[in-house]
Amino acid sequence: MMMTQQINGTTNHCDEGERVMCSSRSTQDKFSRETLVVNKMQGLLNVDVVKCPGFGDRKKALLQDIALMTGADFLSGDFGLTLESATSDQLGIARKVTITSNSTTIVADTSTKAEIQARILQIKKDLAETENANLSRKLSERIAKLCVGVAVIKVGAHTEVELEDRKLRIEDAKNATSYMVNWNLAIQCIQALLAPAKSIATNAGDDGEVVVEKTKNCDWRIGYNAMTGRYEDLPDAGVLDPCRVSRCALQIAVSIAGVVLTTQAVLVEKTKTKKPAVPSVPGITP
Repeated sequence: MMMTQQINGTTNHCDEGERVMCSSRSTQDKFSRETLVVNKMQGLLNVDVVKCPGFGDRKKALLQDIALMTGADFLSGDFGLTLESATSDQLGIARKVTITSNSTTIVADTSTKAEIQARILQIKKDLAETENANLSRKLSERIAKLCVGVAVIKVGAHTEVELEDRKLRIEDAKNATSYMVNWNLAIQCIQALLAPAKSIATNAGDDGEVVVEKTKNCDWRIGYNAMTGRYEDLPDAGVLDPCRVSRCALQIAVSIAGVVLTTQAVLVEKTKTKKPAVPSVPGITP
């Protein structure tokens, strides 16, 4: 009952300002959660309750990060701040909050961008000073959660077939960019794997054999740009190859080749002989 009375003031501020309240409570506040759920079901208050992961100092640090992202004050008895004395100025604002049964995603407001960057720098400083492997992992997780961003890419087309093709192309580009961030680039890939270079040139309407031979005689940074039809410095031209894509393609090819060599047999589709349009008649059909 005491906890319910403490949050009444905060919920009233949310109701007056037409704000959504997202509260993180411990598992012991069962009565408070039930009270908030009842108000939510009756349409009296737009509120949701999320259980904060972790425990101890890790939980406090995570809640402080959330408070910083949303521009709110971290209400804790350690700082002499309580729920019952909270004001509307101490509440935070988020652009969007998505809550599922296993995760919660908070999209921060752009007004707190400078504070978030300052917090990231501070956490990186703490990360450089610590030698504890577990603490380093937790600090890295906090940095990743603060650095993550959300983008919306809108795709349009005249037909459904064209739309599906564009969607797949954008997904490929997104995945390639993600691999570049995590697995670096393979600039020399066009020199190491000439078969893809030949296929790219052929698909672009050029002679693949000629392109491959010219590529062999070029500097290791120079390659064929199928978009412009020129030989140029590929990294400077924005033609980048994710290292993971090339590595996985090579691993798959080696795996298949190893299976063929081990089994010493290959299953292929039998070619069918085309029947002549005119039946063969002895003595008449040549």
